Amino acid sequence: AYSGNQFIELNANQVAGVYQDYVAPPGTVFEYGFAHRGRMAVETCQLKAGPPGGPYLPVGDPVSTGTSDWSYNTGTYIVPAGQDVTRFIFESVPTAGDPTIGNFLDAVTFNANTGIVTPSPLNIDCSDPVANIEAIGGGTWVAYDTNPSTTVIEDPNSNLTTITGFTVPGDYYFEWSTPFCNSTLVITYSTIDIPAPV
Repeated sequence: AYSGNQFIELNANQVAGVYQDYVAPPGTVFEYGFAHRGRMAVETCQLKAGPPGGPYLPVGDPVSTGTSDWSYNTGTYIVPAGQDVTRFIFESVPTAGDPTIGNFLDAVTFNANTGIVTPSPLNIDCSDPVANIEAIGGGTWVAYDTNPSTTVIEDPNSNLTTITGFTVPGDYYFEWSTPFCNSTLVITYSTIDIPAPV
């Protein structure tokens, strides 16, 4: 095995594959990794993705590996518009070897990257009280009820939007909520000190 004591073989009795479905909104960025090795000769597999039922498109290049060692492969996949469920399939690609055996697979990981890109805390003041915020993936921005005052999120369902309406100085908290995890952004709004009149 590449990791631990177990691994799988794509071709048990025929050219075959294995798949897993993920519920993820469009825009979600998946980071993937997997180890591959041939059994009897140099063997090839291809990672594909698409909605259940297809069409399934290649993700990255085909991976060809010999029998002497494992190759570890990584990459990213962005869920396209209109695809709420994504099926990832590892498929065997027929080669000159025996098509009824081979294509070892191990250490498969799929991580949905849905974090906040904007540094936190984000400092703004009354000279330009507009917060430009950004996150990765598909989700919804939600303002905390405990914020010093009510603000306006231009598009709560966009990963790239603006927040306006800051009136009371203090720390404002906004949650980026996704099907996988929630993250919090802090925006500190301050006023400019005006000298007392003489």
